[in-house]
Parts: sequence; structure tokens; C-alpha cells
Amino acid sequence: MRFRCLLILGVLCFFIVVFTFTAEAQVTFNVSGRVIDGDGDPVQGANVAIENMGFKTVASTQTDANGDFTFTNVYAGTSVAKVLTTYTDKNGTTYNVPPEFSQWFSTVGDVNINTRNTMLTEYRPSVSEAQAIGPAIAPVGSFTFPANGSALAVALLLGILLLAGTYWLLRNAL
Repeated sequence: MRFRCLLILGVLCFFIVVFTFTAEAQVTFNVSGRVIDGDGDPVQGANVAIENMGFKTVASTQTDANGDFTFTNVYAGTSVAKVLTTYTDKNGTTYNVPPEFSQWFSTVGDVNINTRNTMLTEYRPSVSEAQAIGPAIAPVGSFTFPANGSALAVALLLGILLLAGTYWLLRNAL
């Protein structure tokens, strides 16, 4: 009888693991934001990359003339990720936001990255570069998490409830 109970629990655990990985595999997200220099002006041509929790780059792009960047339907493979920003000026000097200063964000839904997380504080363009970029543009609004929940969290919660209920039923049946 105990073997049968263990077999049922093992099969349930297998289905929970399969469901969890299937649910997570379908989760994509969108990210947008703006890169600005130390004076608060937009930076055109900055490199922006999304790095997952495993420190793997899952997407990259460059900013447009307004310093804006957009990623759509990105799959990170983890529940959180961060945006890494670098820029190399015309003299070959590279500026970046140190990874330890980049904030982790949820990889569900639409995410708007605050300019505090993409500001190249050390970069201050020369007068000729600033004129080529144009006038300053107001920073993007505050950082927000998406309203909908993570499929992985829901799957894990359902799995735990299913295991607890099955354990209780089997324990009372014996």
C-alpha cells in the first residue's frame, strides 16, 4: 500500500514539474525605456541589453535619436532580468551603467525602465555632440511592475496545493 502511495505522489510530482516548465516557457515580456547622459539629455546609439538571472544576454538593441529603446516579446527563461547599458563615444571611450546598479525587474507583461537605471552619469558629451543630438527630453516615468501574475508562481502554488491535498487524502485513507 505504501508503494502505491509513493507511486501516486511521484506521478503527481512529475506532472507538476512538467506543467511548471511548460507554463514558464510561454511567458514573454516587453521592455521600454530611455538612456540619458549625466546632464539628462538622451543618448543616441547606446547599446542596451537584457540579461536574465543566469547572467545570459537574451536580447540587445540600440537607442534611437531620442535615446529610446524597446524590446517586444522577449523570453528571458527566468522570472526576473535587468537592463545593461553601454555607450562608446566618437573618441572611443566607453561608458556604462555598472551591472550592480541595474535594478532587477519582473519578466511578465509590459515593463517601463526608469532612467535612473539607464543613466550614463559619467558621460557628458561635448558641445558639438549635444547639438547633434538635439534638445533635452524629459525622463521616462517611474518603474512599474506589470499587474498580471507570473505563470510560474501560479503553477508552483497549484502544485503545492495538489501535493498537500493528495498527501492528506492518502494519509487519511490508510
